[in-house]
Amino acid sequence: MTTWRALRLFGQTPAVCDDPSTVARIDPNRPEVRIVHVRGSHLFYDCANLRGEVRGRARLDRGTSQTVLGFLDSVLWSRSPLVMGYSGWEGDVIMSALRRRLGGGHPLGQNLYWFCYERKVAEGLPKWLTENTHVRLVAPAEEPSASAEPMRAGLGEAAGAGPGERTPEVSPKLTARTVFEKLIEVFGVEEPALFQNPIQHFANLLEDAFLRNERPAVDADPYKVRAVVQLMRDAAAGKAEARTDVVSKLEAVRKAIRRPRYRDAIVACAHFVPFRLGELSADQRMEVLNAAALAGDAVLSKGQPGGDRAWEPAFIKELAQVLSVDIRREEQLGPMPPGMVVVFPRRLGQIPMERFVEKEPRGAFSFAFEQAMVGALSSKKQTGAPSLQELVVEAGVHMLNPFWQAPVLVGDGLGTTVFAGRRPPSASSRAKGRLRALLVGINKYEIGANLAGGVNDVDAFARLLETHDAEFGHPRKKKVVNQGATARLITKALGELVASGHTDDILLFHFSGRMTSLFDPTGESPGARDVLVTHEYDGKGAGMILLSDVIKQLAKAKAKHKGILLN
Repeated sequence: MTTWRALRLFGQTPAVCDDPSTVARIDPNRPEVRIVHVRGSHLFYDCANLRGEVRGRARLDRGTSQTVLGFLDSVLWSRSPLVMGYSGWEGDVIMSALRRRLGGGHPLGQNLYWFCYERKVAEGLPKWLTENTHVRLVAPAEEPSASAEPMRAGLGEAAGAGPGERTPEVSPKLTARTVFEKLIEVFGVEEPALFQNPIQHFANLLEDAFLRNERPAVDADPYKVRAVVQLMRDAAAGKAEARTDVVSKLEAVRKAIRRPRYRDAIVACAHFVPFRLGELSADQRMEVLNAAALAGDAVLSKGQPGGDRAWEPAFIKELAQVLSVDIRREEQLGPMPPGMVVVFPRRLGQIPMERFVEKEPRGAFSFAFEQAMVGALSSKKQTGAPSLQELVVEAGVHMLNPFWQAPVLVGDGLGTTVFAGRRPPSASSRAKGRLRALLVGINKYEIGANLAGGVNDVDAFARLLETHDAEFGHPRKKKVVNQGATARLITKALGELVASGHTDDILLFHFSGRMTSLFDPTGESPGARDVLVTHEYDGKGAGMILLSDVIKQLAKAKAKHKGILLN
């Protein structure tokens, strides 16, 4: 056990075998340290070298068809041991295996070196071992060294030689420490990592123990061990961060996740998500968004408590902020083209909702987003153009109560707006561009499975643009609905939208209809691919438009800002 602890301290994790049933743990061809106990039990490590105990070690284990003797035979066939601190008792497990190997008529791959503590140990070894040409015995010199300390017997003042007595001669010793020190010197063994950089060494041990082969994901590393490892690495490199506001807020996120108090984690994450994510490094951003996804899913799974424990408006706003960025959606879509924003009506795994507004069916997100725009247009506090990210957060507030859902934005939502005609806070004059929108709404599908609110969504959006014409820069819009919303006609209208846009314009593709996901059977495209389902969809592949194709087509436009609203 002491050997095992020492090896772990120095960065090695040895496999240990101490019984025929555990022989299978040992693979002599692996580079890691392997420990085989041939004289001792797992529980007590007591002596087990009498004939009956030797026979027990040699007995076949029924579960593994292994014996310790058989294992030693196989190891010695390809390996030559260095022997230290062992007197070679005739007939025990080790000596029995060595005798069979040396007497087999096949030379060893390398010489066997046997380091003897005293010369009498070497003289007491059997001739079949000492006379073998492949065995090298290393023993201390015959004469004691001049610096050898006399052996003393007895205790206290009685120890040592009295008047007229000779001090007993000291038998020369070759200690294991002397042997290992010489081996280290000859082979030029480097100083262990523990002593070169202790903090870095323990960071490596911690990472190996908890994070080996681990991919950063929503459910990975919930206790933020990775953050502890990074702190240790920074300290080892002399780069330990001061307790800045960012660092202290990150630690608040980690503490809440570890406890776990997911509501507190939402509040802590809302300090960054979505408006201050730019203050974080790439690793810190991933950490916060992973924590946000974990805490968000946990809170949503429980639903809103009732009565006096209902969610407060302030918490709903913070929850909408945190849920408006979903790292899983980002991973699914991959890097976004410059100026491109995609808004999903819900997080992954949530079921799409429709609702009735004044007895008219509507998509839950489309109505919530419309309400957010109306609120921004009527707000006396809003002096500039609200960003698309702000509108998505506000729409999330409308959806969380009562639907427990929130929309998700992927892309630069802070740098994009739909209000082309409103003067941004930093601009000296009104923007020159206009909003150009393609509005697609589908209720009826040839295959059935019809919806109720798709066409109503785009009709309501078109009315909003007409009512606030100047706010949207005197927008240009085109509606494509039901039978006109085929894959060919939508693609054609999308091409016209791309061709019409100028640099200062904002292009918007609003789709309210069914969506689905496809998986690549070849495995070349990881994850699911989002697909827009058009009117002529036949359930076999016809009538589908890949969302990635829409993104690629919009990316060709001259307009700096492009947005996709999905419902």
